[in-house]
Amino acid sequence: MKWHDALAERASSLGRSAAEFRAAARRKVATAWIFLAVTILVWQFGGWAWAMVPLALVAWNAFQFASATEIARRMEAAEAQAASASNVARDVTPHATSDAASGAMPGAPSDATPDTTTDAMSDAAGASPSGAARDASHR
Repeated sequence: MKWHDALAERASSLGRSAAEFRAAARRKVATAWIFLAVTILVWQFGGWAWAMVPLALVAWNAFQFASATEIARRMEAAEAQAASASNVARDVTPHATSDAASGAMPGAPSDATPDTTTDAMSDAAGASPSGAARDASHR
């Protein structure tokens, strides 16, 4: 298991969400930009030796930004996988029961739902009585 996987798992067990890590990443990148501006100012007025202090802070905030983004990405993937597994488990049981009771093949479309695409297409072309009446009323 990689380091960010372990951190994402630990954060999830502590009740943290991916949104919290995305917000933290935004804060860290904003802070890094501020420290970069400070670094440039210090370098202009104090020299490169003094600029190393804020530059180290830029590097640290950039590392924290990258880490928070990676943890958020892994937590979102885990949350999506858990949600999809939950939806699949919930959706499979009712379909299997209703398909078995009706004698239809699992996964086959049900005859109970009408096909409205052909009706909508014929209405648009004016082929149905309602489409013809609508066309006549607009002339």
